[in-house]
Amino acid sequence: MRFMCHGRLRADLGEAGQARAAVVFRKWQPPKNVEIHFRYVAPNGHDFVLVEAAAVEDLIEATANWFPFIDYEIYPVTEAEAGVPRMEKAVAERATMT
Repeated sequence: MRFMCHGRLRADLGEAGQARAAVVFRKWQPPKNVEIHFRYVAPNGHDFVLVEAAAVEDLIEATANWFPFIDYEIYPVTEAEAGVPRMEKAVAERATMT
């Protein structure tokens, strides 16, 4: 299953914390059951990581090293071509509920 991980550097991190996060970033490797499809950072301290994991436990393991540095919001995602028809189906189903 694919997940979009949106992270923000913790506001109270400070320069020493940012330096430590950079060290961890350079040395960190994802768990064997987690595949990173892409990882982007923005100049405002946000990051966006698309990962694939078979189990939630793998995702917890993948993000655990980052808890001191980054607040994450994690969303299950799919390609629009697969997701939009499901959304349309739900809209049609709701229309029958009176």
